[in-house]
Amino acid sequence: MVVEGSTDQGNTWHPFEDGWDCRRHSQWDDLFNSIVDERNNISLAIPEENMYRNHYIDLLDNEYFSEGDTVLIRFRLFSDPYFNGWGWAIDYINILPTAIEEYALVPDAINLYPNPSAGEINLDLRLKQDVETLAIGVYDMVGKLVQSEAYHHPDLYFEQRYMLDHLDNGIYFLRIESGDQTVTRKFIIAR
Repeated sequence: MVVEGSTDQGNTWHPFEDGWDCRRHSQWDDLFNSIVDERNNISLAIPEENMYRNHYIDLLDNEYFSEGDTVLIRFRLFSDPYFNGWGWAIDYINILPTAIEEYALVPDAINLYPNPSAGEINLDLRLKQDVETLAIGVYDMVGKLVQSEAYHHPDLYFEQRYMLDHLDNGIYFLRIESGDQTVTRKFIIAR
């Protein structure tokens, strides 16, 4: 598993740290190797929930990212084509910003519906304070911008409907930017 970030909308990616596999923790490695079908090159071991481990990544502990950057994050799983076994589970991701009290967007007050959508999506959000610009972008799964709008001096309670029926079925991300703050919401188009 490698966790990577991009500051240019997915054109270039850089790892936050070196990748890891089941050898990261001896309990994982021991279980993976405990029941092996060598003839078929497969581990038959099945991990349990109590094997989950916290993993912290300092997003600024490298040369590619700086405080204030807007970073698109992806998780890349590399697999061994000659050996099979249990995979990965990500139970919870917590990305902690600094000085959140300074920001205008209230992440819990953002509503995107209906989700899944047949091609029309509604956005309702509440701002804590007046902002000069509110930028809304729709991105596909590889981080390509497919639609964008900018609103100057929006109301504290912002409502907007977006017609996205020109997009193919799939998973998309709505990115809301105000100053240095960015909040992203996932939605699905399914017809």
